[in-house]
Amino acid sequence: MKRVNYVRTPSERLFGVPLQVDAHARAPLAALCAALLVVATVWFLEEARLGAAQRAGLDAAARLRSIAPELARARALEAEIARLRALDRLVDDLAWSGARSASRLALLGNRLPREAWLTTIRVQGRDIALEGRGARLATVGNALATLQRLPGYASARLVTVRRDALHADVVYAIALEASR
Repeated sequence: MKRVNYVRTPSERLFGVPLQVDAHARAPLAALCAALLVVATVWFLEEARLGAAQRAGLDAAARLRSIAPELARARALEAEIARLRALDRLVDDLAWSGARSASRLALLGNRLPREAWLTTIRVQGRDIALEGRGARLATVGNALATLQRLPGYASARLVTVRRDALHADVVYAIALEASR
């Protein structure tokens, strides 16, 4: 007698056909199905994360485009601040250089003999060119000897000296070379 089972198997309910799986193949088939389920779950999670990251990137790009004018103004202000700071440093340097030059010239004038009068002072970097008059030639020699001992200068060199017959005095030019 043949036995007939009228209850449908789960595979018949799911696929519409009865599936016969050998007992030895059930464990590998179950492992394969579990692996496919894990891969599908991970795939779905990664797709969701990728979609969220793309949406966040698009939002950030839109925000960046919306603040681009403000960013350009901020960068222009930063450049202007840097320029103003450089100008401030330059003004400070100029102010201090005037004080430094004044003190150098005051030191130089205080060291000259009383009979040596300066008519021109030219500052070229750290070097100084002097022109002046003196009552006698010995005054020019004393001025040259005094200037050679001036701190901060390597040498004092007599450039020209001549007697001025019109004023009855001596005209001289001395070059001071700064120490390097």
